[in-house]
Amino acid sequence: MSDNETIPFLNLSAQISDIKDEILEKINEVIEKNAFIGGPHVGAFEKDFAKAIGTKHAIGVGNGTDAIHIALASVGIGKGDKVITAANSFIGSSEPVHMADADIVFIDCDIKTRNLDLNLLETTLDNWSDGDKPKAIIPVHLYGQAMDMVKVMEIAKKH
Repeated sequence: MSDNETIPFLNLSAQISDIKDEILEKINEVIEKNAFIGGPHVGAFEKDFAKAIGTKHAIGVGNGTDAIHIALASVGIGKGDKVITAANSFIGSSEPVHMADADIVFIDCDIKTRNLDLNLLETTLDNWSDGDKPKAIIPVHLYGQAMDMVKVMEIAKKH
């Protein structure tokens, strides 16, 4: 690689090259059957996904924002509740909190991973009064860096 070459931010062609023919076949099948919303493909996905994660049911939704909104509603998050998420994430992480009429609590990012700073999260929760603590944490995997979900769950269970 020369000094003036850039590394692409996203290269979906490289990511799908091994399964491109299978993907195009399925896309054509959806188009031919006009099965864009719901239908047998979504139903099959929901069934297979539920089985893969070991649950009875799964719901396919249009995007991550809807998924988070439904998750918050399913656990009763609403007006006056506080929900923590990463300050440097896309609006799709905080908009569902707003849609639930809850209060967004932003935590800054870790300087190394750029993910939510777990030390700052724990310090913030340690200093929060017990009766007013946030009811949920929305961790966000950013920039190819997965959150340390074991640590996130330890902190959540502690608080």
